[in-house]
Amino acid sequence: ISLKSKHNIIVDSSLNGMGRGAGNVPTELIICYLNKAKYKFKNVVQCIYTQINPLKRKYVWGYNVPQLIAAEFNCHPNFINYLINNGVNDYESIHKTISLILPKGRLNYKADLIEKILK
Repeated sequence: ISLKSKHNIIVDSSLNGMGRGAGNVPTELIICYLNKAKYKFKNVVQCIYTQINPLKRKYVWGYNVPQLIAAEFNCHPNFINYLINNGVNDYESIHKTISLILPKGRLNYKADLIEKILK
């Protein structure tokens, strides 16, 4: 891919952390960090207020601690969802259970992997 830009780095981010799980850096926060690049923070925040906030009221997304565990282990977030939906919702139990899945098996969600561990 060839992109023309006056900047020499590309950061994958999303407004207000919109996305699934813990992997999306909020654009508005990274802009604060990269303020030397002269990004127009006001325009980003205005877009959040007018476009993103109405969606966030309707749909749920964003950062939460269980999804942070998925990011820590580089595993599919549905493993975490499965655990929570089956009554495993404390940090220690989720962390321990996910750690028992081999790294290769964490990438693609397969319910049977997590079911075997819980038995």
